[in-house]
Amino acid sequence: MTRVKDSGSVDLTNRAIRWGPFFGAESRSLTYEAIPADATGGPLGLVGVGSFDGRSILTGGTTQLGEGCRLALEAAAASHQLRLTIQARTRALFLVERSDDLRLWTPVTEVKQAAESMVIMDSLERDVCCRFYRARQVD
Repeated sequence: MTRVKDSGSVDLTNRAIRWGPFFGAESRSLTYEAIPADATGGPLGLVGVGSFDGRSILTGGTTQLGEGCRLALEAAAASHQLRLTIQARTRALFLVERSDDLRLWTPVTEVKQAAESMVIMDSLERDVCCRFYRARQVD
């Protein structure tokens, strides 16, 4: 789980997200983002329990996940090349981008998956302290 909002925290031992305690009667929206273990899409059921002043309320629902992909990176220091491996559904179209600051993104390439796993090479400049990559499905 990532992007837990409103001062929430992830409790990995109990597989829970915890918020609070809260004082006051104002309304709150408590949100988080969950990333599935694999890149396939489809229906996903989520359940949970909210505890309010000692009273537990069951919550849950079903959502439809879109397909995703996995992007793995491997640096080849001697050649100043970065090997990016994309794992996704074949025939899906992805835009691979890079950033040095997570604000401005530059396209590296657009690739149509011809196989379950594809490799793309990118050059590493010596004066860059860090670089980030992402792959977005565009079709």
